[in-house]
Amino acid sequence: MPTERKGKQTGVARMSDVAKLARVGLSTVSRAFTEPHRVSKDTLERIERAVAKLNYVPNVSAQTLRAHQTGRVLVMIPEIGNSFFGPIMDGIEEVAQEANLVVLLGDSRRGAINGKGYTSLSYMTQLAAGRADALILLDGSMPIIKAPGESGRTPVVAVSEESFSDFVPYVGIDNRKAVFEITMYLGELGHRHFYHLGGRDGSTTANAREAGFRDAMVALGVPETDYVIERSTFSASSGPEVVRRMLNMAKRPTGVFCSNDDLAMVVIHELRNAGVEVPTDMSVVGIDDLQVSRLLNPALTTIRQPRYDMGRIGMQKIVEQLEGDESAPRNEILPHQLIVRNSAARPKTS
Repeated sequence: MPTERKGKQTGVARMSDVAKLARVGLSTVSRAFTEPHRVSKDTLERIERAVAKLNYVPNVSAQTLRAHQTGRVLVMIPEIGNSFFGPIMDGIEEVAQEANLVVLLGDSRRGAINGKGYTSLSYMTQLAAGRADALILLDGSMPIIKAPGESGRTPVVAVSEESFSDFVPYVGIDNRKAVFEITMYLGELGHRHFYHLGGRDGSTTANAREAGFRDAMVALGVPETDYVIERSTFSASSGPEVVRRMLNMAKRPTGVFCSNDDLAMVVIHELRNAGVEVPTDMSVVGIDDLQVSRLLNPALTTIRQPRYDMGRIGMQKIVEQLEGDESAPRNEILPHQLIVRNSAARPKTS
């Protein structure tokens, strides 16, 4: 079996690094240390070589920690039926199964919908009672959390949306940079009158995206009189009223950024109902790259988020913490991609 060296992990190598180099799963690396008789000789040798090359030092208390754990990870999701979260959950589940963990889902917004209170508090109570070992946040919101190294701290990672807590590592894209890029694309097409349909108040993602839009306005030299920023919810139901306001503006925008693809689809639909053609009369872009976005007419120009990888890496960070890695988890900023399709074109006036 791999040699266990006393002491805490001192280098940057983690169990996930060993697994990647040895081309095995996290659970296989863990088993090599705890139950080597269940691992083939060839696999053990690969793991030993990876351990030596990376100078990986396992935490000797990890096995004891796992013996007192439930094997459950709670994932707080703001809208379980939202297709955006599907690939993220696929990535989470893959790593969880590899590490013999069970994923529990909690809807963090359900209390606000049914009027029975903010249910994330009850989920946190269950977590504090030891009914789950770790927490993945998909909307960034959570109660007070202890700093790394404090006794009783629950392993936690924010995926897709950053938390306001400095102690919670984030896995996702650079939202500010992504929205700057897609807004600059509209500017390069010749648009100079813009509408930014942003996300809900209190959202770190919405804040970052608005900042990216403002960065683009400065870079393009667009005066404040020629653009509008509106905050909405991440919901398609707000689309019709938004479009009515948009079309009644004295300076009608020609380039519209929507805070997600669902909202962009509704905006395009409502514009068509009002006799406004996309992209001939108005260009509309989104962010997410949902599967249906390419099937629209016109197909939606958007930002692709690596959602599967976001979920996979987020769960890997949880596994590392559960295995006894006491170093502060690092943020992981993943690459996004501008996907140019048919919903944006040069404005008529350019």
